[in-house]
Amino acid sequence: TITWCTNTVVNETVQNSISIYPNPATTEISIVAPGMSDFTITIYDAQGELILEYWNTNRIDVHTVPPGLYMIRIAGGETITTQKIMITQ
Repeated sequence: TITWCTNTVVNETVQNSISIYPNPATTEISIVAPGMSDFTITIYDAQGELILEYWNTNRIDVHTVPPGLYMIRIAGGETITTQKIMITQ
């Protein structure tokens, strides 16, 4: 069993400025992470399986990801945030 903490924050100021949209997403997710130049984006399914992993990008192609609820984790420097995202078709 995997338990997700939906908002893990080390640097709250930067975390509050991170935007992930649209939610729900169909083909692409955009990420705005001001002040973060070196970060990792990981997306996990409800079972905790790693689905996608990206570095230092603001757009993620999700058109091949099956519809469902996912966790997106953005980590860089002293900032870590985890949020839910719904992918629909």
